[in-house]
Amino acid sequence: MKAFADKILLLPLALLLLPLVAGGATIRMPNGETLVGEVLERDGNTLVFRSESFGVLRLDAASVSLVDEPVAAEPALPMASAPGAATTPGMAADVTPAIAKPRSLFRRLVPLPENFSGNLSLGADLLRSEVDVNNYMAELNLGWTTEANEFQTYHYYEYALVGVDVAPGVRVEQRNTDEFEHAVRWIRHLGDRWILLSQANWSRDEIKQIDYAVDVLVVPGYYLIKTDNTRLLLGVGPSYGWEAFDIPDGEEMSRFRIALYQLFRHKFTPRLTLEQTFLGYYGLEDLEVAAGESSSDYSFSAQVKLSQMLTDFLSINIKYTYDLDSTPAPTVDKVKTRLITMLGYEF
Repeated sequence: MKAFADKILLLPLALLLLPLVAGGATIRMPNGETLVGEVLERDGNTLVFRSESFGVLRLDAASVSLVDEPVAAEPALPMASAPGAATTPGMAADVTPAIAKPRSLFRRLVPLPENFSGNLSLGADLLRSEVDVNNYMAELNLGWTTEANEFQTYHYYEYALVGVDVAPGVRVEQRNTDEFEHAVRWIRHLGDRWILLSQANWSRDEIKQIDYAVDVLVVPGYYLIKTDNTRLLLGVGPSYGWEAFDIPDGEEMSRFRIALYQLFRHKFTPRLTLEQTFLGYYGLEDLEVAAGESSSDYSFSAQVKLSQMLTDFLSINIKYTYDLDSTPAPTVDKVKTRLITMLGYEF
């Protein structure tokens, strides 16, 4: 049964290879910046546009110009007239009216503003250590976007079943670990390339024996690359955190650190996206790890994620994470890796 479950979890790897491609569009804002995404709705006065960077926007049609709408790759079936289909080659973009993207079932039941977005993902960890048997996780992302501001929340919960040796050669599953993380983020766009990222994180991880960890950071960022399909963002700024280990005689500690943030995103097609992120912390003072011993204080979390939209609302996500902590709790490894597959629902 377990082998069959493993094969089911590997199914998304095959789905990522399917040629599921949908149309996109490019518009030019009054300040000259171009946004890439798709036209959801268009009438004489209003253009409803889903941007890769800012989510769903309602814009004054007279103040923006439609630079490009995609060209269909020789459609042979009536499916080409589905939402997001392209205009005929050489034809002006406004000749064929845009077809509004269907609303998700969630939005039909719950009235939400157009500039609000959300994504719920459920998945499992495909990598198993010597003690881990199964790890299941849920992830919720919520966002609210205006022309110059992004407000986001992130919520993560993991339920772990670990193996316990009850006799020589006999191991049973026992639930004894949980992990959760919550984050609130505000991104202020300062012109075309500069942003200001403000974020607060709160987490707990029983595997790492962390009772709680809180970090607050403010990071100015700059887009080294900002094209229609590719973004590269770097940022560095101050961070202050509080942490306590869930161990006997565990002490609370607080410290000032430097935070480094990096984001790379590339869209191979309007539906297939590669994203890589890095968030690291470096302490200006060494930490005492044992009597008379100290160690440099640094940690980071790196992630590579490949996302394939299966429909207008469903996606498959495969991501690999690498976490390192120079001063973990006793008996906890410095490095933790994961290969996670998740099914996402966008609303």
